[in-house]
Amino acid sequence: RNCTEIFCMPSDRHVWIHPRAFPWFHYGYWVLLGGNIIEITAAPGQASVLGVFINVFVKEKLIALSMLSFIYSTVTICCSFLLVPLSNRLQRLQFQSTGLCCLVALFLSCLFGCWAPFNLFTIVILLFCLRLFGFVASCLFRRVILQIWWVKKSGKATFWYAFARLIVAGVMPTVAQSLCDTVGWRVTYPILGAFGLVLGVPAVLLLFQSPPEQFDLLPDGEYPATGDEEIQSVQTSPDEWKELEQLEGLTAEEATRTQVYWLVFIAKLLLSGITAGFHAQFPGYIAHMQASDILVPLFLLNGASITLSIIVFSALADSWLFANPCLLVSCSLMLNTTYLFISGFGKGYFWAYLLVVCFGVGEGSMVAVKNTVDVKLWGRKGIAKLTGIGNIAEAIACGVGPLVLGLALDSPERVIKTIFSWFGPVMLLFSVWLLLLRAPKSNT
Repeated sequence: RNCTEIFCMPSDRHVWIHPRAFPWFHYGYWVLLGGNIIEITAAPGQASVLGVFINVFVKEKLIALSMLSFIYSTVTICCSFLLVPLSNRLQRLQFQSTGLCCLVALFLSCLFGCWAPFNLFTIVILLFCLRLFGFVASCLFRRVILQIWWVKKSGKATFWYAFARLIVAGVMPTVAQSLCDTVGWRVTYPILGAFGLVLGVPAVLLLFQSPPEQFDLLPDGEYPATGDEEIQSVQTSPDEWKELEQLEGLTAEEATRTQVYWLVFIAKLLLSGITAGFHAQFPGYIAHMQASDILVPLFLLNGASITLSIIVFSALADSWLFANPCLLVSCSLMLNTTYLFISGFGKGYFWAYLLVVCFGVGEGSMVAVKNTVDVKLWGRKGIAKLTGIGNIAEAIACGVGPLVLGLALDSPERVIKTIFSWFGPVMLLFSVWLLLLRAPKSNT
């Protein structure tokens, strides 16, 4: 096979390595690898790593926790509105340029955190850039590309994503905490940014492609019937694919007219707010439970429990048990209610360990919801716009969640118990409502 069959011509703007170049390995698995790499490179803007820096800022008395939580929430909400132009770019299949811009911008944000003087203005700019390029944009980018290549087996794709979450939720916070303790938080930022740039640029350039149909492939790691006449269709030009509208499913306008869409929308909003709040305030809640001296082992346990639960729920998401995706959403809401009560009422090492395990199981189920439900319900035709709309709401929830939990930590203990005593039953009632829904037919 000559090199032009593997490395496509420069005029082919979407393709560097052709998806049909290695017939013994479906390109959808390379896309999974790229999505995992993007998740890892975005760690400086993820709540689990930012929670380490927030704890350092508060310990060094640089800023009050309540003020920092307010800034964190406000910038997360503000940057979420930039998802509209980003989702429009992805709907037009502009993956590589969007991914490269986000990676470079995240690296420059980390450099800014290194040299900028610490004051109210610079912390607002820093958190805004980190949340925009490390959380909002990267999550949208990864979800859209994975859901284009994985539809009926999106749970299988989520299974491999579990290993990236293990690194982001368990390893990266531990590395960030160790670096902050040894070289200081200012030096830690550029180290994490450089690591993401070196790892992420090759992934974006080499691993991200347009829909599989463009290359005579099928989603879900499958091939059409093979034959000599079919191999020649590899020469199809990417210029023939301009938008995702050519794929199957419902458009964004059609999906948003259904009741199911808005109920699932609210459920994901609740899940995102709770999870982001616990990630951002994780060290603070462990201190509230009088278990700060085992913080590092809890980070590792949290990452391991998230990974195992993602593996379990991703396998179940493709099974008959969750043939109705609404059932998976309802189950996730119930599981995430559990650690609300533990965090509000538990004290000591035992309850801290139990909280971390329950939190990991709840987040694992939530990850399966976010990565599988939309494409199973609505198909791929409007997936970029629908994911963008959903991510706007999730980003707003991720902004409000840390603010609420941060204010609760600064309040008397009885306030914490009151908040969680009322919020838990509300989530349970809402999950029961979801159980009564049936999934619409989206022609997937």
